[in-house]
Amino acid sequence: MTQENPDVLESPVAIQPEPDNLGSLLAMLRKKKGLSVADVSNQIKFSAMQITALECQDWSALPQGFVLKGLVRKYGQMLGADEQQLLDLLKRQTGAVVERQELKSLQSSADFQSSEPYESSRSGTGMWLLVIILVIIVIAIYGYSREWFTLEDIGLEGLKDLF
Repeated sequence: MTQENPDVLESPVAIQPEPDNLGSLLAMLRKKKGLSVADVSNQIKFSAMQITALECQDWSALPQGFVLKGLVRKYGQMLGADEQQLLDLLKRQTGAVVERQELKSLQSSADFQSSEPYESSRSGTGMWLLVIILVIIVIAIYGYSREWFTLEDIGLEGLKDLF
């Protein structure tokens, strides 16, 4: 009942084992689709300079780690290529470790050690609160001395003996 149409791809394109160069493989697939570097850049939201650097395999001009893997993955998705094969090729060429669970947690890991003691950013909050209260007190004393208000006006008749 279903007819097989060779022009319609239902699964990612299997990459032929022949090209051992990730950059030239991506460039070849891009050119087969009739896309320019600018077209790819607009679709996958990476700069044209990064895409060109990837196709030329200029690893020093590219981000490292999961950002590079994300670039390769998105580029592969857009071209309809098998992402895992592209990531394996990236691993062979750069020595990058490719794991599916890599982004499972962005919290600090157990191997994180800091030589500096942890200091809370809230330690300055108490100081600011004290400064604000002192400024309010100074303004209140100044306002009272200029007779902007009386102690009876603000409900502090009992303090009249102190002044």
